[in-house]
Amino acid sequence: MSARDFKPTRMDATKNAIKAFIRGKLTTDPLSRIGIVAFYEYSLPIIDLTNNIRTLISSANSLRPLGRGTALGDGIVEAYCMFKDLSRDGVCKRILVVTDGTFNTG
Repeated sequence: MSARDFKPTRMDATKNAIKAFIRGKLTTDPLSRIGIVAFYEYSLPIIDLTNNIRTLISSANSLRPLGRGTALGDGIVEAYCMFKDLSRDGVCKRILVVTDGTFNTG
């Protein structure tokens, strides 16, 4: 994520894409909820489901590479755990995965 083929870095380009998604989704559908889960050697919930754009943007800005492992499965399980407590009926639950593509743990 530190390669410089995207300016200034891939990580910054990723954060910008995440922030654009947050703004776009919550502007068009303010009742939606978004959460952020980081995953590397294990998963780490960054922010639970919310529609607070400012808090989500701040959380997205705090993201950084945390290690060499990529435990995608653990990240998906963590996201599922956020969903299971969501009590809104008829809500379509989705997971958007952003990764370096190297699945080597969890």
